Amino acid sequence: MKTYWATPKTPRHQLVLLAPSLDDMIAKDDPLRQLDEVFDRLDWSEYERAYDGERGQPPIHPRYLAVAIFYGIMKGVRSSRRIEEATRKHIDFMWLLHGQTLDHATVCKFRTRFEKALKGMFLQINRQNLERPDGRLAELVLDGTRMRACSDRHGARTAGWLEKRVAELQAEMEEALREMGEQDVKDDPQSATPEQLQRRLEKLQREQQRCEEALAVARQRDEAKREKDGKDATPVRVPVTDPDAFILPNKEGGYAPNYTPVAAVDSATGMIVAADVLADGSEAASVQPLLTQVREDFGRTPERLLCDSGFASGANQAAMEQQGIAMYAPVDTPVPEAHPARRDDPSQPLPEERIASLPRVGSSGKFDRNAFLFDAKNDCYWCPMGRALPSHRQLSRNTRDGTVLYTEYQSPDCTQCPLADLCLSRKATRRIVNRDEFEGVRENTARRMASEEGKAVYRRRAPEIEGTFGTVKGNMGIRAFLLRGLDKVRIEWLWICTAFNLKKLLKLLATTVPPGPKRAASCPQGTPSVDLTVKHAHRAARFPNLVGLSDRFWGAWVRLAA
Repeated sequence: MKTYWATPKTPRHQLVLLAPSLDDMIAKDDPLRQLDEVFDRLDWSEYERAYDGERGQPPIHPRYLAVAIFYGIMKGVRSSRRIEEATRKHIDFMWLLHGQTLDHATVCKFRTRFEKALKGMFLQINRQNLERPDGRLAELVLDGTRMRACSDRHGARTAGWLEKRVAELQAEMEEALREMGEQDVKDDPQSATPEQLQRRLEKLQREQQRCEEALAVARQRDEAKREKDGKDATPVRVPVTDPDAFILPNKEGGYAPNYTPVAAVDSATGMIVAADVLADGSEAASVQPLLTQVREDFGRTPERLLCDSGFASGANQAAMEQQGIAMYAPVDTPVPEAHPARRDDPSQPLPEERIASLPRVGSSGKFDRNAFLFDAKNDCYWCPMGRALPSHRQLSRNTRDGTVLYTEYQSPDCTQCPLADLCLSRKATRRIVNRDEFEGVRENTARRMASEEGKAVYRRRAPEIEGTFGTVKGNMGIRAFLLRGLDKVRIEWLWICTAFNLKKLLKLLATTVPPGPKRAASCPQGTPSVDLTVKHAHRAARFPNLVGLSDRFWGAWVRLAA
């Protein structure tokens, strides 16, 4: 009877003369080979200098450790234990590492040990991209996102709770010490052993240290909130497991410990050229450091910067103008030439139909400040009824971006004005309009955004940067950090951004580099390079039927054929 089911070519217990090599298990056109070539072109000397080359057993070359972490991030294998498992079971990992296996502790230490060398790797990959004809770095797209911290969403506590808990832990530690002292002078089999008491004491000490660190952060954030909101500020909750994280709203609902990573993307190639994780959640404060980072790393200043309103503070817009960078971002300032209250003679009241269309403030229905027309020549504002609001006084206010100077423009008595109900609050008799020192640069940005060119440029922002974060979160499956603490989270974000750039670089190479002869193979451990093109040509000339034979057993077949 004919057997219906296919049978294995070689049963797994069958001894074979020539077993298949790892190289035979990876297709010749597999992108994995191109990734391997990219790593071959990188300079690993920064890593190699960290090893003394004398003590202990010969270590695994850092190239293989870095490759395993990068490739794991690209494939959704991120934890050190899963990477260890992959190096023993997954053919692609085994091929990349030439059959070497990694220990999870080694991977874990390597991940955070070489921050400077990792930054150099990030730059090397970006410079390979900038050598391309379209890598001009002329336009940057900047944005941030939220990613979960490695902390329990229900484990956040206020400063008051932490103070009580620290006192409780101190009392429990004193009790444990007292029991340890009594255990030395009595022999009671029912009581805890000295080893058990010691473990309990160490556990209490670790918890106390975590609570004290969280308490210091909670007090600092409470003080900052009181300065902003006054005495009625509510206490801040701080994640005890990772105090550097912030409790922020999630897009899917609810609140959780989060970090705010930011990235600057080159719009020509879609690669991340600068990255950071915000220490306080202030997006505007990250603009200047990121641009400085780009200039120092690549020696170039972008011509345009595309971002959302969270990055477009007045100070940043002024700095961009000084540096010759055109910022494209939405602003709430109308273009002076298209102001809703603009008229030939501002001292004349607006027609009734135009008054009805003036901008209002939320549900209150009161006139917004943009319902008043600024007159730079006379240094005053004009209200919709044609009354002047002259300059009253100079003031300053503290913002997250620093101290901002502004001028207060105040009208005379407005109680008899027919529009008083639409302009004044319940007990006010005068209308006040403030104009800060950056209003002029915001008007310039508004003009740029209102032009057809500006609209076309800004339409590129969302697809580019949202596509970047969509790839990281959706395609690569990274929605939370594995490490804790701001410094380690920044290192992990740099690993992620570099892995993203590798994916992007491979895609660019696949679409632009024509197929050709494979370059000389190389190995960081000193294996001599062999020109595979010459070798294959020689093989085809001598034994045309054996051209596809693996390199590992070529010599054996030559001897058998002889």
